[in-house]
Amino acid sequence: MSRARSRRAPRLVLRLLALPLLAFLFAACREPAEPAPERAAEHAREPTARFEAVGPRLVSNRARRPLLVYGAHLPDGATLVLGTDPPLRLATTRIDADLRGAALPAGAHGPGLATLQDVSAHLEDAAGRRLRGEATLTLVDDARYPRPDALARVGSQVAVASRNTDTLHVFEPSGPPTSLPVGDGPVALARWGEALLVLHADRPALWVHAPGAPRILPAPAAPQDLAVDGDTAWISSRHTDALHPLDLRRGTLGAPVPAGPNPRRLDAAGGVVLAGALGSGALVLHDGVERLVTAPSAATTIVGGPTEPFQRWVMGGKAARDVVLAPALGVAFVSSVGPNVGPNPDRMEVSMNGGVSVVDLASGAVLRHRSIERGIPEGLAYDRSRGLLFAADMSTGRVVVLDAAALAASDDAARGALLGALALPPPAGVRLVRPERDFGGADRAGLEVHTGPRHLALGEGATLHVLCALSRELVTLDTTRAEEGVLRLRGRRRLPFTSQPRRRVGETLYYTDLGLTHMSCDGCHHDGDADGLLFTKGQPMHVYRSPSLWQARETPPFFTPALFPSLAFTADFVLGRNRFHRPDPSRTEVLALARFQETITAPPSPHRRADGGFPESVTLPGGREGDPVAGWRAFRERGCARCHPGPEHTTDQDPATRGRLHDVGTPVALPLRPAMQDDAPYPLPPPGLVGVHDRFPLLHSGAGGFDVVDGAVEATHPNALRRVLELGRESGAHGELGGADDAALDDLEAFLRML
Repeated sequence: MSRARSRRAPRLVLRLLALPLLAFLFAACREPAEPAPERAAEHAREPTARFEAVGPRLVSNRARRPLLVYGAHLPDGATLVLGTDPPLRLATTRIDADLRGAALPAGAHGPGLATLQDVSAHLEDAAGRRLRGEATLTLVDDARYPRPDALARVGSQVAVASRNTDTLHVFEPSGPPTSLPVGDGPVALARWGEALLVLHADRPALWVHAPGAPRILPAPAAPQDLAVDGDTAWISSRHTDALHPLDLRRGTLGAPVPAGPNPRRLDAAGGVVLAGALGSGALVLHDGVERLVTAPSAATTIVGGPTEPFQRWVMGGKAARDVVLAPALGVAFVSSVGPNVGPNPDRMEVSMNGGVSVVDLASGAVLRHRSIERGIPEGLAYDRSRGLLFAADMSTGRVVVLDAAALAASDDAARGALLGALALPPPAGVRLVRPERDFGGADRAGLEVHTGPRHLALGEGATLHVLCALSRELVTLDTTRAEEGVLRLRGRRRLPFTSQPRRRVGETLYYTDLGLTHMSCDGCHHDGDADGLLFTKGQPMHVYRSPSLWQARETPPFFTPALFPSLAFTADFVLGRNRFHRPDPSRTEVLALARFQETITAPPSPHRRADGGFPESVTLPGGREGDPVAGWRAFRERGCARCHPGPEHTTDQDPATRGRLHDVGTPVALPLRPAMQDDAPYPLPPPGLVGVHDRFPLLHSGAGGFDVVDGAVEATHPNALRRVLELGRESGAHGELGGADDAALDDLEAFLRML
């Protein structure tokens, strides 16, 4: 018994001695609670890296997209990690200690097949350690949402392109379509002899499809449209605000012709080129020697439609939706929502009157505008041999035929130029936006609003090809009796469809005019873009800018000074008002329209590097140079970031700071017939700046781009972004720009063009 105790005693002593030893070793392996003075100083010198946001928050996956990563003390070699199943890891490049660039690859998507896909985002350092902070990026699944964007005929073949899905379908007279290879973002098509020209926007290039492999020619950045005259292809560019001639045989670009802010549709023939500027509503006519800029005026006759009595109050033009030259008649034809009626004694507002305008090629004057009596025309096709002009009325689902010679001859003759129209019934099985009983009658369009004819191409014989953007089909019409106003449906072939049904319904609602009021969402925001000025959209009544809907999902509230809280609330109000409440929108319509508007994203900046970083300098309009990194620093130092914080660069991006209003000295209304406008100054919200490199005009009133000249509005400041900075310097109230020299404004402008 005693021996057993003696054997256990040493073990107990060892255990007791081991306890303080283990405690010592454990403490030695931990950070000291109170670090030594030299270690504390070293620790204080190490800044804490923090990830705050990635932007834009809403981004299309159609093409490669530059991103900006915001934070504090961001380490070199950091990786942006998106999603979890599996994660997408993007290298970042240094711009500044608090800003890095990255590039989202084309086709990126999250789990499932959702239209909008929220993807988690965090940042890891070079060793794979996760930094503090997280964010969310929302991807718009454009890559799996085919939309027909362009149409052309070459011989017996008809080609249709979809920019979203990088596809080119070629239809023979019979049989299923075949596909031709294309690049990134085919946006326009044209015929050159027996070759098909394909203009690409997302990676600018012009592909020439002839027998054999395609030949690839250069194109300017952000190209929009294409027209061929002999061996010259004319290309409009929003980046340069110019028309660029391309020698198709040599493959070389010539000297650009300035065309005003955001030139889009154009036509060329006989050494003459005509283009319409989306932002200003003006037209540019160039004959190789002289360049004329013109727009509707009080001298432009309005023939038919609701604005005919208001001709004397015209203040300018609206976007040209298509242009066609008719040299033999000495005129050109332009489809639009009509001359832009400004302040008037009757306070008639939102002056949409869709129709075809006639431009005199000798003087450049817009002679007259012939209403098509309902809807908003888009694509035009001119049959020179028969003297017929066809117009696609996307908003009411019709194809209209007019007598071209009568349009050109005189106001009286133009009154009888509208020969007839054919309503295109939707294909079987199309999803209706409302119950069938809600369509038709004296004050509502019929089921044809679901087809959306947008682009036209003359075929062989008495044939007209119609690209229907909403029903996703190619329709063929027989025009044998078109001189009598009779068009007949000959055949229809479907294009690849889409699996995003609510978005498709919203798209239909966005572009259509169910109430036969000449109004649609697209009437004021063409393809979601900015579209010049408008006299009032509610109270107070004055001249407003028609803003872009880019990134609108991220920037409520809407309709200053009404400040609607959401896109759904806004959709309910606007859709009902546009149709004159015949009928009131249903909840299903409101949610679908809001969903479609949520998918409208800003185009990427063409100035950014392929890895998402900033270039060392940017050539600004007018030839000056700016340093975008210095501009980013000045943006914060001069207080701009207080109202325009990243990633959307507005305080409206977050609920905690949403709805803040400011008076920064910018005009609320243009001084055009002020006695006919409501003089009610009010503070304004800071707009989001994503995509500001490509917006026109700017400011609530449009004063960033427009001035009042001789009783009309004129785009006197094509570089509206620079004008806003200069106005801020003059007032001293817009940020801390007072006293900034031209070089400082150069840098600020260079940075803003990165967004």
